Amino acid sequence: MDQPPFAQLSAPQANALAAVLELEAVWENVPVAAAGTTTGELLRGLTAKQRAFDAYRAQQLAYNRQFRPAHHG
Repeated sequence: MDQPPFAQLSAPQANALAAVLELEAVWENVPVAAAGTTTGELLRGLTAKQRAFDAYRAQQLAYNRQFRPAHHG
């Protein structure tokens, strides 16, 4: 039976990838403001989603510079 590709990751690479995946999940799960909310609430929701994406993207870029194969979430 072939080993899955993740079995070949070193411990530091696996930890770095887990951090990237965690930030990706956070970004994807930041709720968008529901219909009927105020403009302020909508802006706060969009700002939170953008901050979460920025954190994920920075971590992904750092991971991809350091490790191969690169993560393309």
